[in-house]
Amino acid sequence: MSVDTELDTWRREWQSEKAAVPDLAAKVRRHSRFMRAMLAGDVLVTVVIGGGIIVWASEADVTVLAGATWLFLAIAWVFGTLNRKGCWAPAALNASAFLDLSIRRCRRGIQASRFGAILSMSVNFSFV
Repeated sequence: MSVDTELDTWRREWQSEKAAVPDLAAKVRRHSRFMRAMLAGDVLVTVVIGGGIIVWASEADVTVLAGATWLFLAIAWVFGTLNRKGCWAPAALNASAFLDLSIRRCRRGIQASRFGAILSMSVNFSFV
């Protein structure tokens, strides 16, 4: 029986290489904590801005402003909820699933940036 030394050399080289992204699971967990913090921030903004505008509208005649503010908050919540759907946990506990989740989160982050730009432009134009 002959031993294929070239194949054996390739096998040793392949097994000695480090993974391309060794801490992918740690990055996904860290980003999950960041997503929870951002969700808490969204709740805080809604309570402070939404509650503040209701208090202000009860003292002054700014009901149109209060209604528009709550409309924009509702639109932002609907988008945020749909945008975060399916981005909380990987489908499986393997590298491929963690990578798919990371890619999905990056794409959703780009979508959120575009939505934020459009929403801020529409807020600016609606109050001009």
